[in-house]
Amino acid sequence: MSFTGKVAFITGAGSGIGRATAQLLASQGAKVAAADLRADTAGETAAAIVTAGGKAIGVGVNVSSKAEVSAAIERTVQEFGALDILINCAGIYPRALVVDIEESQWDQVIGTHLKGTFLCCQAAVKQMIRQKSGRIVNIVSGIALNGARRGSAYSAAKGGIMSFTKSLALEVREHNIMVNALSPGPTRTPMSSWGSAKPGDPSYAEMISQHPQGLKEPEQAAQYIATLAGPLFDNTTGRIMHF
Repeated sequence: MSFTGKVAFITGAGSGIGRATAQLLASQGAKVAAADLRADTAGETAAAIVTAGGKAIGVGVNVSSKAEVSAAIERTVQEFGALDILINCAGIYPRALVVDIEESQWDQVIGTHLKGTFLCCQAAVKQMIRQKSGRIVNIVSGIALNGARRGSAYSAAKGGIMSFTKSLALEVREHNIMVNALSPGPTRTPMSSWGSAKPGDPSYAEMISQHPQGLKEPEQAAQYIATLAGPLFDNTTGRIMHF
């Protein structure tokens, strides 16, 4: 698969699935804006891509801020001349029971996931409409369908992204912009409760009981994302893909 000549803006690119996706798309020819709340980790991802021979910039951005998102997208277009692909990977997952979760925690989760996805899509779509093409992949989770003890905010946010994906897809299809969402399944990331789990650990056994396909690495999820952003899905939009 080739992304030569394409420009990708990827949130949450400082670690986990976002970083793996940024590195994969860059290795396949894309120019990448690696965006993250932490400018230092975004810069590390971009530096690794450049060292490997790719083209990238690191962008520090709070995705729940419209001003910061708009500025980040504008910088990307100024740097690379276009915006072809948006991948929304930014995420947090504070765990708390509904009776215990602080309002500020709830707002932060919804702001990062749901509002952040909305703001990034809104800013990116304006540029993509001008170009008459674009690909958007939003990251969701099976937890949105199944729920999770101590994960109500995360579940609600991911469910909102699923609905938002379908609605946005209807709005922008006429501009040749495809919008899909990916639920990658349990993946070993810093945010995941299974991030450090190994075979034999109680947490790993629990995960396998729910997901017999096992724990994925970020690089596997990145492959799924690249597939959704690539030519194989040129005429597919509004889909929620579960792996």
